[in-house]
Amino acid sequence: MITLAALAVAAGLSPYIPLLIYSAAARSETGPGIRSTFEFMTRWEFLGLLIAVIGVDIVLGKLPSTAKYLTRLGWFVKPAAAALIVASSSDTSVQYLAPVIVAAIALAAGTHRIQVWLIASLKERLLGFERVVVGAYSELGTVLVALFAILAPLLGAAIASLMIVVGLFFGIRRRHSES
Repeated sequence: MITLAALAVAAGLSPYIPLLIYSAAARSETGPGIRSTFEFMTRWEFLGLLIAVIGVDIVLGKLPSTAKYLTRLGWFVKPAAAALIVASSSDTSVQYLAPVIVAAIALAAGTHRIQVWLIASLKERLLGFERVVVGAYSELGTVLVALFAILAPLLGAAIASLMIVVGLFFGIRRRHSES
């Protein structure tokens, strides 16, 4: 469950990276178990599509003209990615699957909300580069959280929690310095 919670937070930062890491890990024999219905997530076509989408997302997510559309899209894609990871996991018994999916969606949406708020909080200080800074922070954090969530779940959860606290700290600090 800790792994799934950390992956849901990672999906709230950047949806495609945790999907790629989780799916690639599920391909290996020592990786996380995946339900047979979701075997498509371990195919090369799916992994290749994720790599292409990650590239597009990284570039378009930083450009002012397209970033606002990706932010809006994130309200749907990020919770959907978290739900897909949880639904495909063989670690969750079927009877508890629905509540765990709802919790993952809430974690991803909440994390996305903090990210959007942080970008808005840093707008004046970073002079238009807030999306680049927060995006780079999110993408690097997503890789770390997703990798550690699979390899060392408690460490992955700790990194996810730390990222959220640091984001809140800088956003609140910026808001109070304006007052």
